[in-house]
Amino acid sequence: MKLAPSQPRSRRLEVRTTDDERELIDRAVYALGTDVSSFVVREVVSAAREVLASRSEFALSEEARAEWDRVNRRSARDLPGLRRLMQRPSPFYAWCMASVALADMQSPTDVLHLLLLMQDARRTLLGK
Repeated sequence: MKLAPSQPRSRRLEVRTTDDERELIDRAVYALGTDVSSFVVREVVSAAREVLASRSEFALSEEARAEWDRVNRRSARDLPGLRRLMQRPSPFYAWCMASVALADMQSPTDVLHLLLLMQDARRTLLGK
């Protein structure tokens, strides 16, 4: 469902609020320079999209289900660039090691060791 701001609204939605909730909503509306309807619709639609995006199950029509099955039966393509990327060491490993080292630093030698770890992480991240 695509929502365009210029699309006329013909459906009504009524909600009940406490005095405190309404005051809070009115303050937010004023701060944004909008009207209550636009504010409420924008926020509710945003929340609805979030809820639906996080669902773990979706109902599909027969046609959509057939298309889903067709796409999933295709053989996987070999992507050499992705394969090379997955074979590189993670740059985050060195950063994690550096943060652990930081917690245990006790001497100037420890600081030097940490700097070397961070330099190694930078090289790994940049692929150099």
